[in-house]
Amino acid sequence: MILSDGKASLTIPAKCDAFPQLQAWLETILDEIAAPMEPAYKLQIAADEIFTNVAKYAYPDGTGDIAITAAFDAAQQTFTLTFADHGSAFDPLMHDAPDTAQNVNDRPIGGLGILVVRKMMDQVSYQRDHDRNLLTVVKQFDSKGV
Repeated sequence: MILSDGKASLTIPAKCDAFPQLQAWLETILDEIAAPMEPAYKLQIAADEIFTNVAKYAYPDGTGDIAITAAFDAAQQTFTLTFADHGSAFDPLMHDAPDTAQNVNDRPIGGLGILVVRKMMDQVSYQRDHDRNLLTVVKQFDSKGV
C-alpha cells in the first residue's frame, strides 16, 4: 500500500531520466485506488508535462530534486498532485496561453504543456512558498469516471 491516510510522497532528482520512477509510482497509486481509466490517463499526462518542465528549467545549474505529493479524497472523489521544487521562481499560470489558432511555424516555442495540463485538470494552482515552487493539480473523478 503506497497511500497512507490518503497521501503518498516521492522525492526524485529533477532529471528527465528519473521520470520512469514517477510514472511507476503514480501508476501504482492510481491502480491502488482503482482510478477510472480516463482521469488516470490525464493525471499521467499532467505529471509528465509538469515533471519535464521542472527537470528542464527549474535548476539552471542542473542539480536539484522534485518532491511530489499525491492525495486522494475518497469521499469527494478528488485526486491531487503537488509538485515542489527549490528551483528558480516561476509561475507557469502567469504566462499567456499560446495562440493555437496561429500557424505552428509562426508561434513562439513553449507554453503548450501547461495549456494541456490546464485543459485536462479541474484545478491548477501555483504558489511560491519561501524558496519553493508549488504547482498543484486536482482531478475530480465523477460518476462517469472523467
